[in-house]
Amino acid sequence: MHTFDYSFLRSLSLSPSFATRLARIEGFKADTRRFIEDNPEISEDMTRLSMVMSAKESNSIEGISTEDERLIGLLSGRVSPRGHDEYEIIGYRDALRRIHLGHGSMEIDEDLILDLYATLVSYTGAETGYKNRNNEIVDKGPDGSILRRYKTVPAKQVVECMYQMMGAFIEARNDISIPNIMLIPCFIMDFLKIHPFMDGNGRMSRLLTVLLMYQEGLDVCSYVSIEAIINSSKADYYEALSESGEGWFDDASDYMPFIDYMIGVIFLAYREMDRRMAAASGKGNKEERIERMLLSVSYPVSKEELRILMPDISEAYISLILQRMQADGRIERIGGKKFARYIARRRTARTLRCALHGTLCPWRILLRNHGELGNSSF
Repeated sequence: MHTFDYSFLRSLSLSPSFATRLARIEGFKADTRRFIEDNPEISEDMTRLSMVMSAKESNSIEGISTEDERLIGLLSGRVSPRGHDEYEIIGYRDALRRIHLGHGSMEIDEDLILDLYATLVSYTGAETGYKNRNNEIVDKGPDGSILRRYKTVPAKQVVECMYQMMGAFIEARNDISIPNIMLIPCFIMDFLKIHPFMDGNGRMSRLLTVLLMYQEGLDVCSYVSIEAIINSSKADYYEALSESGEGWFDDASDYMPFIDYMIGVIFLAYREMDRRMAAASGKGNKEERIERMLLSVSYPVSKEELRILMPDISEAYISLILQRMQADGRIERIGGKKFARYIARRRTARTLRCALHGTLCPWRILLRNHGELGNSSF
């Protein structure tokens, strides 16, 4: 059985570029707190959008989806779910909502993990509790053929592994010489190698990432979707997991690739938050809030969906602003009048490609463009 020991984080040697990135994250945290205190309405808008994007993108990573025009209504409870995928999505919504609202009083332990999992699968009729038979992770080709198999912990060892992992995590978390931000990726990678549930392990890992970020004061996850950033760099995500997982069962794994990737994700979330704060600086009127919402969402939305995301603004006023923005060329309308949906016009091809929601630009390139990643991260 794998030995769970995070003491190596005490003596980790960091490259100057990686250390700079950690320092920048600390600076972003302070700026974010000030902004949230000064702009409660805008912060609430960001949180509502983040919840929608997180539920959409985390499920999308696993191939679970629904039509964009149903998503906001589904997640707000105004549209009834239909089909297995939509039940999966609202299960994630409920688990994520629990974390957003109650993270301060949540004790990270096995009972909480099992309880969150029960919430995640509560609409699908799936088995709760740890897996009762062995499972594995497989890579499949376009034709469905299996390209690669990844070993996971056998079912009979899951209880002991989870117990050992939790003990090692709590011990490391209480060690002031270990940077807790770097402990998060280690815990998540070990959770995924154990693969304790029959289904939903990837989505559970992202819920736990959000919970641990909250508990370490990295509350950018309330305003920017971490799951969206992971989905937009999915190939890098799986590559980092694969590299770090090599030799895990023989206690010979290297956690560095996954640490590097996840710190990059957190950094990019704060960069996006910084961009939004700059755009919102001194601008809090309703028209500007609507425009910011349209600039941040990655797919066309309707007037009704904007009203759900900003309940303090009337539908009549939203209609007026949309007409004005369309006339000015700031947004474009898709579909006829009755079924109209709106999306912001991106000003440049780079903005479209490198927006963190729906990006086509690999996360390593984004970091290099910001001068935050050298040739080697460690």
